[in-house]
Amino acid sequence: MTTNTNTNFNERIVSTRHEVAATSEIGCDLVFFQCIESPKYHGIKWAVRDQCGQVLSVSGGWEYERPTSSRDDKFYERCRFDSLEAALAAYDMQSAKPAKESA
Repeated sequence: MTTNTNTNFNERIVSTRHEVAATSEIGCDLVFFQCIESPKYHGIKWAVRDQCGQVLSVSGGWEYERPTSSRDDKFYERCRFDSLEAALAAYDMQSAKPAKESA
């Protein structure tokens, strides 16, 4: 275990992630709700990801999650949620659809 003895409290943690698995099924049905802080947007946002490289959009559809360097502001608007409740609501909306859709 490494202990950081730096007392400069003005430093910013660039990326923080907390994961919660929504189901224990194998394959793309394993979904993670991730709380993320990033320099790409202000504050903390939530992402809903599966194991197959897809991310849930605010409209309840799934799309391929490009590498970080290829994402634009519109991607973050579409695929990041302001709260866990909003992420869960979008996940519930897509769960009510007949099958998982890819964009």
